[in-house]
Amino acid sequence: GAVILFDNAIANYDDQYHMITQRRIRIKILNERGIDEGNIMINYISEDDDEYIQNVSATTYTPQQNGIMAQYQVDSKSIYNEKVDQYYSGITFAFPNLKPGLILEYQYELIKKNYPTRMYWDFQSDLPVTKSCYFLQIPKNAEFTYVVQKKSNYPITIRPMSNQGAVYFEMDNLPGLSEEPYMDALKDYLQRVELQFSGYTSDLYMEHEVNTTWRALANNLESNKSFTAALKKSLPVSEELDKQVNAQSDETGKLEVIYNYVRDSFTTDDSYYGIYLTENNDLKKVWDQKAGIASEINFILLSHLKNYKIESYPLLVAERDFGKIDTLFPLVSRFNKTAAYVIADGTPYILDATQKHCPFWLTPYPLLNTYSFLVDRKKYKLIKIGSNQESYKSEISIHATLSEKGILSGAVDITSDEYARLVRSEEIQRDEKKYIQDELASTHEGVGIDSFHYENMSADSLPLAEHFLFDEYLNENGGFVLLDYNLFTGMEKNPFKKEERFTNIDFGFPYNVSLEEEIDLPPNCKIDELPKNKKVISPQSDISVTRIVEKKDNKLVVKIQFIQTETLFSNQVYDMVKSTYQTAIDMLNEQIAIKLGN
Repeated sequence: GAVILFDNAIANYDDQYHMITQRRIRIKILNERGIDEGNIMINYISEDDDEYIQNVSATTYTPQQNGIMAQYQVDSKSIYNEKVDQYYSGITFAFPNLKPGLILEYQYELIKKNYPTRMYWDFQSDLPVTKSCYFLQIPKNAEFTYVVQKKSNYPITIRPMSNQGAVYFEMDNLPGLSEEPYMDALKDYLQRVELQFSGYTSDLYMEHEVNTTWRALANNLESNKSFTAALKKSLPVSEELDKQVNAQSDETGKLEVIYNYVRDSFTTDDSYYGIYLTENNDLKKVWDQKAGIASEINFILLSHLKNYKIESYPLLVAERDFGKIDTLFPLVSRFNKTAAYVIADGTPYILDATQKHCPFWLTPYPLLNTYSFLVDRKKYKLIKIGSNQESYKSEISIHATLSEKGILSGAVDITSDEYARLVRSEEIQRDEKKYIQDELASTHEGVGIDSFHYENMSADSLPLAEHFLFDEYLNENGGFVLLDYNLFTGMEKNPFKKEERFTNIDFGFPYNVSLEEEIDLPPNCKIDELPKNKKVISPQSDISVTRIVEKKDNKLVVKIQFIQTETLFSNQVYDMVKSTYQTAIDMLNEQIAIKLGN
């Protein structure tokens, strides 16, 4: 496709402590697959005029036969500034007349109105990078802590320039990194450096540390009005809510009522991440509009819990697709929202009231296999979040008939609980037609779905129940049809296809999926041989798939069970996971040859 020849940034500041970053990027198009790299989008934070971009220029270099590079300047009139949403805008333009061999270069200045206390630089990209470097000029008397995330076999140059109050980072010859199935955040695997303000020297030459320990972070957040102001003011409570809460006999019942009220009454815009309040440190506007960012809605939850004297604390979380925290370094930038940690009747709960289909007793799926930080001066701690005993629990029941013409048709009932209920409910509500097509109809070629309906979508205490009819025209050859019995399990194809894997495999939750299938056969049909009953199991017994096939009178009975107890696999055992999945899927896709009667 393409390669980044260099990506260079020089970050400085002016007398008003505006941060000024000059960035220059050069890309070479290698073949037709790289043409799309000529469509450029540079996002920046436009909310409250926090950032803006100026001095944008773009040039195409075309190699000539005499070795000279012909230059073409992109017309400034074709460079546009577009609003993305209420928080972001973007500079967009396209390099014209692209073809393999061209070199594209663009540069710009990003102005940030305040010198940030946190920043990062990604050396790596989805494209291979030949050279990536970052020069940072640090304000006088300020101190920054930096953390480098990289693989041991990729060298990095770090050059502190104490006489200039600056630091320089460089990494060269990095491969491209792309999305892989069941991965967590891509940035967890990018070669990058993160910096955070850690202290300053006052005019009296006294040194002051900032957020160098988790304890210091807890203290500073509790002193920060943008973080704790919401918990110091009581919000209005409707008479109906107060009546429902006080009708409960224990803390757990009160917690459920309060959580359901906040979850069901408020909406959020997921385009913005942040652990702090945004509405002038006051939740009243959020309360009145019944809308806000995730952290604000969870502060409303915490405020109500405090009002009813239920033990609760702000919890900094980093969702899996946002990236992992480093437990050794208290970098606030590693967290993307504030959730709630609650103890009711002695049982701890982790709550995020923006998860519309998540009941209070189920840990939110985006937080599984992550670390969080409980904010409290005395009880501060890091918490590793797992799924507890809950899993992706799904039971599939099929009653079908195979006709003399080779048509398989029948009724399907799918009962989903715990994380299966959560995931499937979200997908159905997001786009029901797409869910039917992607998750049901496309699992086997030629399968038709009809009369799809569901129950218990809004009843947290009940499993989600899906019901539908299906039909499939089986391929016939010489009087035989080949029957696929592995229907609607999600185990039709191996998601792990690459020879090598760069990232860990993060499923989030355990799996417990079962299929029970009864197929009435046509009269006088014959089956020479049934697939043998088998069980595929991984070396550590953390993945197992069982298949049982029996013929009872004129009926086929099939039972399949998939159990996976491990939720996180290192990329070092990728070959094992890939092989186990492939063996299991080959077993489940073993067809039954049936000779139809005359």
